[in-house]
Amino acid sequence: MNILHANRTPIGLDLGDWFIKAIQLSRAQGKWQIAAASIIPRLRPGEPIDLAEIERLTDILDRQGFRGRRIVTAPSGTQVACEALELPPRESGAPIEQIARMEIARLQRLEPESFEIALWDIPGSTRSSSSSTVMATSYAHEKSDALINLLESCGWVVFAIDLKAWAYARCAAHGALPQPVAVVDCGAHATSFVLLDQGNVTYERTLSEISFASLTDLICKQFKTNQLTAEYLVRQMSEPICQVDMDRQKDDQWSELRAMVQEFEEKLSAQLQVSLDYVSRRYARLNLCHIRLVGGGALVEDLDLRLGKQLGLTVKKLTPSELFKYQPWIGQACQSPILTASLGLALYEL
Repeated sequence: MNILHANRTPIGLDLGDWFIKAIQLSRAQGKWQIAAASIIPRLRPGEPIDLAEIERLTDILDRQGFRGRRIVTAPSGTQVACEALELPPRESGAPIEQIARMEIARLQRLEPESFEIALWDIPGSTRSSSSSTVMATSYAHEKSDALINLLESCGWVVFAIDLKAWAYARCAAHGALPQPVAVVDCGAHATSFVLLDQGNVTYERTLSEISFASLTDLICKQFKTNQLTAEYLVRQMSEPICQVDMDRQKDDQWSELRAMVQEFEEKLSAQLQVSLDYVSRRYARLNLCHIRLVGGGALVEDLDLRLGKQLGLTVKKLTPSELFKYQPWIGQACQSPILTASLGLALYEL
């Protein structure tokens, strides 16, 4: 094995709508630590990534201590279809993957050979059944081929395209997090709820109607400001600040902003409760007590505390700094929950 490959992981690359996030680990004296980490604002937030942006990314990562050209990346949650399927038992000898592919094609109205499929066994419901339950995900070849070609045109080697759900599962395993645990990714254009149990992705739900961008877009429109200002205002919204700053609290615009943030949090909490209720019905044996927040929305000040009160569970942010030691000069980046998916992608081989 190449010495560089033996002592450096692939670069975990999360190509987000607002930021590109990257992490790489290195091994010294038999222990892995975060060697390089970067959060790079997008040139054109919300638009498809193009060649100019990848060329810029390549230059930045080279200057920030990343080594090698192997990367593991992931499609966004809205590009992946995910279905729990009831299929014949594996011991029956039935062609499980072929049946799953045809079922996904039927449900998503796709050509059977137009997408890549991944599937794994998950626990069945509490009701007895002679079938096996699998989680099946699909990713269109058109999108995966375009992404690979774009990255490889700049000299990158796409080692794997993985699912963020499994990236979070690896983070939970390496961090020895108590399971079952739910990871909630508050992304720019969707929120995902991922249930992890015994190292397995047991359930996933994408909430396309609940996103950080839906809130900031509304603020931009209402107050005629830009995205950066809207993000800053939302992330400063916390109960202690508002209790102390009485002048701000009396300001009509501040009160209106706070009401908008509260409405967003209430919608998020209500949808998370729907997922929790489903999990409690389908997997009655599980005692889910912990939720970990990741993604850009997790940067909202005290969101974890407020959700914890509303849901009656322990809710905390999950950051790379909690899971691995890191070089001092990248400490600020490693303490951000928007880098957690990148860390899980970098752990692909470990």
